[in-house]
Amino acid sequence: MARESNVPAKKLFPGENKKLYFPVTAGDNKTPEDASGWSIDFFVRKEDLSSTVLIQKSTTVPGEIAVTGVYDPDPAVNTQRIEVTLESADTALLKPRVYRFALERVDVGVKSVLAFGDFNLSSSAAR
Repeated sequence: MARESNVPAKKLFPGENKKLYFPVTAGDNKTPEDASGWSIDFFVRKEDLSSTVLIQKSTTVPGEIAVTGVYDPDPAVNTQRIEVTLESADTALLKPRVYRFALERVDVGVKSVLAFGDFNLSSSAAR
């Protein structure tokens, strides 16, 4: 089930290297699901329905998206997360504003949004 999960303001700035982490849960948003072996894509767009993709990451490209940690069906023990790696070049040319993102499972026969929400790119004096 899709989880609304915003990248909060004041946490991401243009030109930064960052890792974003997303838990994977069943429809109840509590029970962990094992994401090992999944094909996953991450997109950032200006608006939800914009045809232009500003940032795109995929598990098919080494180092862009990884499933990290150890899966356990017990939420108290499960440490598995989806890790999306942003390089400085991914955001260097973007203006500070609120964009929209989606994290999606894209396996053959199983296409589903895992997380979505605001992608807040903040401004600072650093460049």
